[in-house]
Amino acid sequence: PSRRKALESMGLDLEVIDDEIRSDLGLGDKFEGVVVSQIGFGSPGDRAGLTRGDVILEVNRKPIKTIDVFLAAVADKKPYLLRVRRPGSRGQEAYLVVTLDLSDKSNEDDGEE
Repeated sequence: PSRRKALESMGLDLEVIDDEIRSDLGLGDKFEGVVVSQIGFGSPGDRAGLTRGDVILEVNRKPIKTIDVFLAAVADKKPYLLRVRRPGSRGQEAYLVVTLDLSDKSNEDDGEE
């Protein structure tokens, strides 16, 4: 599938960190990764707890520096552990691990559980 279709299926819109994003998010010069710019409501990304501004640093302990590397890392329909940097209030930052579940069972829309 195309890059856009793959990201849409996860409910994510991502951007590679560049100088402007580093400045906006208060990241150091050497900071690399992809930043979440949009999240689809009810999508796998939303269910994982990702939010706009989160920086995805690793997928299953593999460093993520580009969108293509991210897509290659999450190519199978299964759960993945993502290490994320989240900007906090008052300039603090938090590092957290979330589970992005791309397995078919998590994407079924069977109404109320």
